Amino acid sequence: MLFKGIVIDDNSRCQHYHSSQNIVALKYADCHSYYACYKCHGAMESHSLKATSADEVKPVIC
Repeated sequence: MLFKGIVIDDNSRCQHYHSSQNIVALKYADCHSYYACYKCHGAMESHSLKATSADEVKPVIC
C-alpha cells in the first residue's frame, strides 16, 4: 500500500512525526489517499483537509 508524506520511511513516519510510536497512516476523504500526517497532506495537496468517515473500511492503517 502506498503512503504519502514528506521524507517517509518504511513505517510511514514522516519529517513531522517520527518517533517509534508514529507508525500510522491516515486516509483523507477528498483525495482518497493515505498520508503520514495532516501536515504532510497540507503541504502536498491543494484542497482542504477532510477526514475520512469512521464508516470507511480502513480509515487508519497502523
